[in-house]
Formats: sequence, structure tokens, C-alpha cells
Amino acid sequence: MSSRTLAVRRDEALGNGPRICLFGAAPDVGNHGLNALMLATLDGVTRRHPDAWITVFDNGLGRRRQRFGLDDRTVEVDCVGFRGGHRYYRPENHLTTRFAARSGLLGNPGAAALASADVVLDISAGDSFTDLYGAKRFTVTVAGKRIALATRRPLVLLPQTYGPFLHRRSLDRATTLLRGSAAAWARGADSYRRMVRMLGPDHDPSRHHLGVDMAFTLCPVSPDPVVVEQLEGTLEVACGAPVAGLNVSGLLYERPDVEGRYGLTADYRSAVQRIAERIVASGGTVLLVPHVGSDVAACRALRDTLDDPRVVLAPPGLDAAETKWLIGRTDFFCGTRMHSTIAALTSRVPTCAVAYSLKTTEVFGTLGVAERVADARRCTTEQLVEQVMRGWDERAAIGAVLERSAPVAIAAARTQQDAILDTVDQLIGVDT
Repeated sequence: MSSRTLAVRRDEALGNGPRICLFGAAPDVGNHGLNALMLATLDGVTRRHPDAWITVFDNGLGRRRQRFGLDDRTVEVDCVGFRGGHRYYRPENHLTTRFAARSGLLGNPGAAALASADVVLDISAGDSFTDLYGAKRFTVTVAGKRIALATRRPLVLLPQTYGPFLHRRSLDRATTLLRGSAAAWARGADSYRRMVRMLGPDHDPSRHHLGVDMAFTLCPVSPDPVVVEQLEGTLEVACGAPVAGLNVSGLLYERPDVEGRYGLTADYRSAVQRIAERIVASGGTVLLVPHVGSDVAACRALRDTLDDPRVVLAPPGLDAAETKWLIGRTDFFCGTRMHSTIAALTSRVPTCAVAYSLKTTEVFGTLGVAERVADARRCTTEQLVEQVMRGWDERAAIGAVLERSAPVAIAAARTQQDAILDTVDQLIGVDT
């Protein structure tokens, strides 16, 4: 009897829909961008297959049932721990899971989920299929993909960035996994060109696609009424004045070596402080919106530094969809975290970005506002501030562009979502 048959019998009471595993979108890392990718994926899959049995690999312990709110419903999934490190006695260790999966040891929750999976989806946190963040992170990022191929589960790489790769060994391993996938989407033109180069003669347009970020399809969700009331109270200081949302990256704001580490030519801390000061001086209110856990401390530090009642902090505890709802209530938005700006752009909020990588410009270019990206690696501090303030002054013009382009981009993302789900259905033998 095969390990897959054993796993299906083990979980036969859990439902008759397709069994899908999702790697690279852990909901428990305090990153709204990653959370947005997971929620958008769950939304698409469960609309097509309401009876799907989905396993999301995260950083927790063991196997747990967890509920997530979407715009009009709640979905329930399995969450199974999947980690790096040297605690091989833990079933969550990726090497332990890999050994158990290949050996048919289905007492391991991750191995059991993979053994019964019809298809494995992997999104690599959107931008982590690279060795830029070190060997340990790369090893964990590719671990789920390796297990899927080793156990002959169909692997679909959702829209993500491919590379860059600093080391030949990493490139070779990534290329092998890319070639072994049943289908793959690249997030943006630059990444698609890199994908094509990696594949060489194995590039197949029917399997390897140019795509957009999955978060384009995320629907906003209104927070609890108590939180909405709290927000309204917080913004009473605006008194009808325009509200500018400002996302401050803790990654850039708190690190003393940030300029050298990321090649910045602008003083990030000084720039965001001056942007907030000038918006307030022009009559606006600044709403500080964290998008990753480390952003919270940075936003609080900026608020305390400015010590102005018109600089306020977003309510705590919002998830990605609720944060998108909040951003959609602003009159202008400036973000450093790319997914915070995606939330704004797709809500048709006039948006600028303070960027430190090419991925942000690709997203803004998709919506026809690439010139609204201030690249902190190429601008002086003064130039960066002036570019964002020009966006604040010209927010009506930016909004007019987004009124036209955002619906088109969202429709394209939904078409992509349908294409991905069609591929999944073909792989699991479901008529579309």
C-alpha cells in the first residue's frame, strides 16, 4: 500500500475536495505582505473549490486548525510547522520532514500532508527564492520544493521573484527546482527574463509565465467595529483635513548601518521624518501604518520624535486585509514596504514609494505611475523628500491615473488567478 493511500485513509474524515499544500506564505511571521499573499491564495482556491483541504506550512509547532477571514467569509485550513535549524528531533524540522516524507513515516504531520497532497503550491514569500539573504534562509526556502519533487507531488511555483543568485551552487539548485515544477509564474518582467535565462532551452511558454503579484487580488476587510470606532477617534485630529498614510520600514529606520548594507544614498530616517513634518505643515494629518512587525517600533519612534498630535499611529492588531481597508481610507499614501503600496494602489489611493529595490518600480510601472517611486539608492535625501512631496501636491493627478489603471491591473491579476487554478485543476484531474 502506498504512503499516499495510507495518508488518505488517515484523514478520510476531513473532506473530499482536492488536497493542496502551500509553502512560502507563513501567516505567523508578523508580515502583512506575506499574509496578503496567503489570503489571496486561499481566496482563489476556496472560491474554485470550497471543499478543498488546504495545508499551510508555517513556523508553529505541530498541526493546528486555523481560521482566516476573507472579505465575505471565513476559511479554515490546517497549519503545519516547517522550520530550519538543528533540532532534528522536532517533527517541524525541514530535514526531518523530508526524511519522513521520503520514507513514508506518516506520523510526521508535514510528511502526512504531503503524502496525501494532490498538488503543492509554493510562493517563496514573494521575493525569497534567492541566496541574497544567506545560505540558511535559502535552504529553508527551497526545502518545500525539494520535498514536493522528491515525493513526486506536482509543484506549482506561484508568482514570485527568481534570484538574483550570488553563488553558482544556489543558481544550479534553483534551476533544477524550476525545471522540475509543473508550472511557474514570475512576478514582473525583470524576474521573468531571469527565469527564461535560468531555463534556457527548457523554457516552455505553456508552463512558464509572466505574472503579477498575488496580493493584487486581496480584498479589504473592515476591522471589528470597536477598532473602527477607535480609528475614527484617532483621526478626529484631522478635522476634515487630508490624511496621509505613511509606512515606515523598521528594516531601514532602525539599523545604524542601513546605508552601506542596502546601498542607500539617502538618509532614510531623516527623509521620512521630513516628509511627515512637511505634510503636517501643509495642513495634513499623518497616519503611521506598520506593515511588518519591526515597523511598529519604527513608527512609534517617529511619532515620539515628532511629538505632534497630527501624527498618529494606526490601531494595533490588524491583519493584511484589515490594513488594506485602513490604507484605502487615506487620501494619500507613501510606503516603503512594497505590499503596503500594493494595498494603496489597488485601492486607488494616490501613492508614492520610498524604494530600495527594483521590485517596487515594476509594480508601480504596471499601474502607470513608475515615476512616483523615489529610489533611496539613487536619490539624495533632499531629492527623495522633494519627489514624495511632489506626489502629495499632485495626488489628484495620481488618483486620476489609478482610477483608470487599477481596475485593469486587478482584472489581469484575477485572470492570472484563474489560469493558475486551471493549471491546478488539470494537475489534479478536475474538469474546468
